[in-house]
Amino acid sequence: MLHKLLKEESGYSLVEVIVSIFILAAAILPMVGMFDMGLNAATTNGNYDAARTLANTNMDKVRSLSWSAATSTYQPTNATNPAVSTRSVSCDQGVFTCNVKTTYLDANTFNASDPSATLATNVMQIDVTIKWQGNTKTYTATGLKTKT
Repeated sequence: MLHKLLKEESGYSLVEVIVSIFILAAAILPMVGMFDMGLNAATTNGNYDAARTLANTNMDKVRSLSWSAATSTYQPTNATNPAVSTRSVSCDQGVFTCNVKTTYLDANTFNASDPSATLATNVMQIDVTIKWQGNTKTYTATGLKTKT
């Protein structure tokens, strides 16, 4: 009787198992690609947020200085009589490279009725550029520092 039951019991053939494995693989492979794409997007957005935070931190660092300290530490590139050589201040922070550039603004920006105005040496523009991933990705923040 046991021999009769074993003969009647059917199972899966090797062909059925292989076909089911191929169908399962065809369903799973696109999901692996989606996970990889999601991980890359999360990494990119994380780096962008970190670059934005680093730029704002450096911008606040310049803004928190007194006018004389800001103009001597971050010498504006278009200063008429620079106390030190004109330069951009750079910093390297892990994956990120930071460049802080200051420039006196053109007085015509603030006083368009006076054509003789040249530089407003009481308003400084601050440009902070953050680069990462082999200098292919950048984030730039711009702000103002005024003499009070």
